[in-house]
Amino acid sequence: PTKFWGLFEVPAIVPKWKGGVASFYWVHFVLVWTLLALVAVHAAAAFYHHFSRRDGVLRAMWIGRSQPLAGRRDQ
Repeated sequence: PTKFWGLFEVPAIVPKWKGGVASFYWVHFVLVWTLLALVAVHAAAAFYHHFSRRDGVLRAMWIGRSQPLAGRRDQ
C-alpha cells in the first residue's frame, strides 16, 4: 500500500516484486534526470535567444502574447 502524507492509503495494484525494485529505481532515476536536463536546456535556449540573439522568441512565447513576431516568413 502507498500512504499519502498519513491521510489515507491506496492499495497496491500489483504484488511487490523484489527483483524489480532496483531496476525500476534506476529507470526512474535516469528518466527524472533526463527530464530535468531537457527542461534546463530548453530554458537555456530561451535565454540565449532573448539575451544573445535578441530575436524576440522569449517575448513571443510569453503568456498573453497575441501579436505574431515581426519579420517572420510564415505569417
